[in-house]
Amino acid sequence: LVLEARRVDTSMLLAGAPGKFLERFQINCPGPVVYLQAEIYPSNLRWRYNTIAEGRGFDKNKLPHEIRFWHNYLDLVNPGHVNALKAELKKFSPRYLVVDPLARYHHLDENRQGDMSRLLRGISALAAETGISGVILVHHHGKPQDGNEKEGLNSLRGASVLGDWANAQKAYEQAIRWD
Repeated sequence: LVLEARRVDTSMLLAGAPGKFLERFQINCPGPVVYLQAEIYPSNLRWRYNTIAEGRGFDKNKLPHEIRFWHNYLDLVNPGHVNALKAELKKFSPRYLVVDPLARYHHLDENRQGDMSRLLRGISALAAETGISGVILVHHHGKPQDGNEKEGLNSLRGASVLGDWANAQKAYEQAIRWD
């Protein structure tokens, strides 16, 4: 649950909500956000959004910049889907694009360097062509292997190009308590 809340919270901060990312980093250039979301049902996302805004003590309707949550299916390697998304992004002119989770927005083999390089080149081109300043990709960790526990960015599942592509990375680990 914490991991999910941080995703929504980050988008709110990018759109100009008061506060700091991870309670430490100021967002210096807030702007409009397009949040491609394929994991959280729209009603749950609205609840989380409202709860976070209330907990942070600000009116979610008075953010300096808009967040557009999109729940439509998109394949970021399908030229028709990319062109449709590109047209919408050009109309809205977001500063940031959040893709959550990356695995739901393509059909490629995430273990193959070539496949993931192709996907990431396409996302980079999409951002460049639509004037997007920052892209946030949410990607899940792999399952731990007996005796081969990986930590931080080494725990990302799939091709290593996923970690290499980013200018900045943050790995979250969710502690689960069963008491």
